[in-house]
Parts: sequence; structure tokens; C-alpha cells
Amino acid sequence: MQIEPFQRSQSRLIAKLFLESIEVLGSQAYSAPQRQVWSEFGRDSRLLGERLSQGVTLVMWNDEVPICFGQLHPSDHIDMLYTSPLAARQGCASQIYGRLEELAIKAGNHWITTEASHISRPFFESHGFRALEKETVERGGVSLERFRMEKSLG
Repeated sequence: MQIEPFQRSQSRLIAKLFLESIEVLGSQAYSAPQRQVWSEFGRDSRLLGERLSQGVTLVMWNDEVPICFGQLHPSDHIDMLYTSPLAARQGCASQIYGRLEELAIKAGNHWITTEASHISRPFFESHGFRALEKETVERGGVSLERFRMEKSLG
């Protein structure tokens, strides 16, 4: 397995991983309508590719199949971290997260933040994050709960 920077030419493959992660792993805590609105922007791989081109996005590959990706944008915020259901709980997200944290530290940040789903909250807590507050966001008339989290890097 190798970790490489995201390339726009990979957008379709990453969009597939993104959608599968939300549908399969997200079903543990979110309803079908919630997963539908959560995954909406990932249905257009071009738009997802534009978003992933911001900041730093790293992708873990198993042969030619992406199994995990994470985005640091801006330099003190984990904007996205998704794992393929086939690679869940195998340390892939931890490896991506570790590299993103190193980049945040090198950029001079003292804190790193994220908004975590019910599914990802335990992952972030295991990496030293603490929940600040629960948030409810509205998308397409559907409410989604998530948690604002932070971690000291110093």
C-alpha cells in the first residue's frame, strides 16, 4: 500500500470510495435520507475533485484501488477522512491522519480541528481529539448531527 497526493484524474475513483464509505459505514448511525444528503456533492466527481484539490489531500492505494483518503484544509483542519468499507479498521485512516497531522505541525499550527460524524468521533478521540460541541447541520431539509473537535499539537 502506498500513500500519494491526490490528482484530479483520480476523482471518479475517489468519488466511488466516498459514496461507498458513507453508504456502508454511515449506515451504522445515519438514516438513508441522511446518507443521501451527506453524499450529495460526491455524486459529481468533478466537484469532489475540485474540493479535494484544495489544501493537501492524501490517498492510500492498494494496487490501483483507493482505500482511504484524507484532506487537510486549511492547514489546521481535517476536512475529510474516509475509508473504503473493505479497508475499515485496518489502520489506513490512522496512517493518513498521521501524515496530515505532521503537515499541520510543520505549518506551525498549535491546534488541529475537525467536524466528526458519529462514526468517526471514536477514531478522532483515539487520536487525542476532544469533542467541543455537538452540531446539527441542515442539508436539503434533512438534519445531520456531527461533533466539532480539536486536538492540541503542542
